[in-house]
Amino acid sequence: MNFRKFSIFLILFLALLTCGNTSSAQFRDLKMEGAGFSANTSSGQMDIKNAGTDGNQKLFSVVGKSQILKFDQNITRVSLSNSDIADVVVLSPRQIIVNGKKPGSVTLIFWGSSTTPVFYNLVVQQDADAFVQAVNYVAPNEDIAILFNDSGAVLSGHVSSANVKDKIKNLAKAYEVNLLDLSESPSKQVLLEVKVIEMSKNFSRVITSNIVANNLSIPFDPSAFAGVLPNGLNMLQLKDGINYLFTTNNGKLGAQFGATDKKGNIKILAEPKLLAADGERASFNVGNEIPFPTGINDRGMVAYDFKNTGVLLNFTPKIMEQSGRIRLKLSPEISEVDKSLGMVTSTGQLSVPGFRVRKADTTVELNDGDTLVIAGLINANSTRNKTQTPFLGDIPILGALFRSSEDTKNDDEVIIFITPHIVEPNVQARSGQRI
Repeated sequence: MNFRKFSIFLILFLALLTCGNTSSAQFRDLKMEGAGFSANTSSGQMDIKNAGTDGNQKLFSVVGKSQILKFDQNITRVSLSNSDIADVVVLSPRQIIVNGKKPGSVTLIFWGSSTTPVFYNLVVQQDADAFVQAVNYVAPNEDIAILFNDSGAVLSGHVSSANVKDKIKNLAKAYEVNLLDLSESPSKQVLLEVKVIEMSKNFSRVITSNIVANNLSIPFDPSAFAGVLPNGLNMLQLKDGINYLFTTNNGKLGAQFGATDKKGNIKILAEPKLLAADGERASFNVGNEIPFPTGINDRGMVAYDFKNTGVLLNFTPKIMEQSGRIRLKLSPEISEVDKSLGMVTSTGQLSVPGFRVRKADTTVELNDGDTLVIAGLINANSTRNKTQTPFLGDIPILGALFRSSEDTKNDDEVIIFITPHIVEPNVQARSGQRI
């Protein structure tokens, strides 16, 4: 009678476990390894009598797959430490299904006819076959090996390029494989030839007129003339622009008139050559570090930081594997201190400098040897200066003979020429496959 009651209780218990867990995934026998039990991968049968109780035995499952475990005796109880990683479904007293949910490790405990529990370490992994097939597809001729362990996979061997290695790493992320990269790969480099020039479009016009007499103390610079002034009423051209000087025969009275136009020129600010590995950032700076206050520190003193000025260039190259083109992320900047933009604190004891900045930020694709031109970084200034002889310059109409004016317009444009070149690694190519 007691045996019948126990049988009914056991059937009800197994029925509750079966109803609580269902799965429609494909069935497959569970892989098992380790001492303390006997297993057949074709049948999945486990020997509970020979299993240990220390939890060193390992079972391996796959995410998204269902696998059958068969036992050599009836199971009275099953426990799983984390149902988020895996779950179990009892099919019969000697068969259960293990469903892998996500990568991880859990403790699986069985109770058989004996009251002593049997512990197993259930390791749930991503589908190694699917991951290897994907790697074979994107990197078919690579001399690499992928070894799987409890925590993920190890990549070793020789990869032909950094781009291929990035593809393998991206696949590992997509398949949620914790990949340890121990492989070697030669990296292509990009040589960037840069020329930064400043083209000054300034235009300066100076108009002067002066009356010169022996008894008047009027400033006059004879070095501005190109020769010696002969006797009598004569005219002499100055070095720059159109300048004339008229004098009487005795040289006691003269008149100086001048008109000068000056145009700008071109100067090279920097001409660096930078070498950077594929996908790595490189930078270049020619100029000064200018200190500027940032606040008050804990000791009540003014804290300073430094800003780089001059010519700054940051770039990151990326070589496109299929087309051979070079993708460049560029950030050029030309900056200088501008006192007119600065400010002084209310106490007048601290001056904060201002900066005039011209910069750009762009991403382009170029062929090896093509030249990119970045222009339009213009800084425009206009000034007008007037000078005159005291009192005489204020006379109506005639005062114009004693005044001088200078109008200056500066348009400084920075033009950047960038030419990338691919530098191949100096290694011997190897072929083969060890996946």
